[in-house]
Order: sequence, then structure tokens, then C-alpha cells
Amino acid sequence: MVMLRLTNFDFDYRLRCGVYRVLFDLEETVIIVHRVLHRKEAYD
Repeated sequence: MVMLRLTNFDFDYRLRCGVYRVLFDLEETVIIVHRVLHRKEAYD
């Protein structure tokens, strides 16, 4: 799994899990998950 910081998106981070992407934000000790989608659909 690879966690990358995003630019030019509403969400701060992306976690790659195979063909799925988890788009999320970090607020101190809280992880806010916004989307868990197939990579083809994650950035629409």
C-alpha cells in the first residue's frame, strides 16, 4: 500500500490498495474517509 499526498483535489491523501483508491483527509488523530472506489472511478 502506498499513501500519497494529493495536489489540486478536494482531498489531501490517497491510499492505493491494488486497483482501489481510498481518498481521505487527516485531522490530527482522526482519519476522514471520503471515497473508496476502483481507480477508474476514484477521481471523477
